[in-house]
Amino acid sequence: MKKTTKSKKQRPFNALRDARNKLGLSQIELAEKLDVARTTIITAEQDTPRPWMTIACLGLGSLMFVDEGVKPLTGDRFASHRERLGYTPAVLATKLGFAESTINTWERTAPPAWAHPAMIGLTVLSLVS
Repeated sequence: MKKTTKSKKQRPFNALRDARNKLGLSQIELAEKLDVARTTIITAEQDTPRPWMTIACLGLGSLMFVDEGVKPLTGDRFASHRERLGYTPAVLATKLGFAESTINTWERTAPPAWAHPAMIGLTVLSLVS
């Protein structure tokens, strides 16, 4: 008689969940560091995360490596980072998964807290591609 064993159902790959696990963070911890609701993380891990989420995790990993925290960016500083990367507002919008008008608004006011690690993540990606 053949033994049957129950195996855990394999969840499909999710870049955000994988990045979060590699950072050793719970969903709540990641949400707190990116200043988003936990439900934002849960939903993204059950579906396809927005591009900014995994990019921000890449930057967050860099910040954690050097024992730094997420810092708020002013609109001017955000625009300066974008320009140093050589991106137009339209290109940055595409990379992060937003409308160009959203990027323009953030540059006039201030971006969300996760923009700091996202810009670091984009910098890292620009160095390896």
